[in-house]
Amino acid sequence: MTGPTPAIPPWFFDALRDFLASWRQEMPAEVARAYWDTLSDLDQGDVLTAGLELRRSAGGEFPPSAARWYETARRMGRERRLKDTIELGRERYWKAECEDCDDTGAVIHECTAANRCGRPICERADESHTHTWASVCPCRPTNSTYQRKQDRQRSIKRGDEARS
Repeated sequence: MTGPTPAIPPWFFDALRDFLASWRQEMPAEVARAYWDTLSDLDQGDVLTAGLELRRSAGGEFPPSAARWYETARRMGRERRLKDTIELGRERYWKAECEDCDDTGAVIHECTAANRCGRPICERADESHTHTWASVCPCRPTNSTYQRKQDRQRSIKRGDEARS
């Protein structure tokens, strides 16, 4: 490849050149143009991420075909958009009522030399002794999410007992 042309944006040319350099390969300009023609309708970030993924997982088969790169970039773009949508929805609608326990009813602690759990065995242990432990979260009586989960568990248990 000699360099970017007006039809091939510099970011794509640079990425393609870097990908090929890692495999010590060259690509004629017309082939680079064919790759760009195939990938040009996709998001730049998805194209670059897919190129890196394909280079990482190529198993000696690089450069991938333009079709394979396109399908990988399209799939990664769908996954990214889905993840972004879920994260946005989680931020907007799925806020935990209690940040300490994340509505589980249990606060997780780390027992370390500086912050012991209070068990006698831990008090006597050397500094390298660590473990995690849980305590009841004070939100349990008022946390509606925790209460709803507990009610569901009780109804499931009652249903199982009724069938026995």
